[in-house]
Amino acid sequence: MRVPRRGVAITCAALASALPPAGCNPAPPSDADSVRSVGGAPVVSDAAAAQPADSLQLRLELPSVVRPGAPVTMILHVRNPTTRPLDLYLRGRTTTVDVRVEDEAGSVIWQRLEGMVVPAIIQARTLDAGAAFAERVDWNGRASGGAAVAPGRYTVRAFLLTESEPLAAPAVTVRVE
Repeated sequence: MRVPRRGVAITCAALASALPPAGCNPAPPSDADSVRSVGGAPVVSDAAAAQPADSLQLRLELPSVVRPGAPVTMILHVRNPTTRPLDLYLRGRTTTVDVRVEDEAGSVIWQRLEGMVVPAIIQARTLDAGAAFAERVDWNGRASGGAAVAPGRYTVRAFLLTESEPLAAPAVTVRVE
């Protein structure tokens, strides 16, 4: 699978591919509903409020404020809030997470997997009731061309790649200053 180039939208509610269609929530949450920020504390997307009770909960965590060109560590938290195990069919030899950073105009300035080939290998994984896991992604604070991003507000979107459509965590806003 070749990861889409900039300008190609990836949209999907955060649901495991093994869930029945009744659990589908096709409308992604709005940024206003999914972003919380307090000073320089980490910003965490509010996935629980935006997703059905029988789905995975995805939550992206990263600092709310960063310096231009400074590295940024992001954590994608994946949790099974249900009372039953969920079978996940994830892409890649290891869990594959894509991240997009968009400027205020909505243009993608950096995408973690841009131009990369993700092996067409499916990793079957059972996530027990109440269980969770996290995946770390590092961004060097630079645009795809290598220049440090300018001060401003950026929207960060994270996707867990699955056998079918990627699962999207609610977007998070970060300020570069």
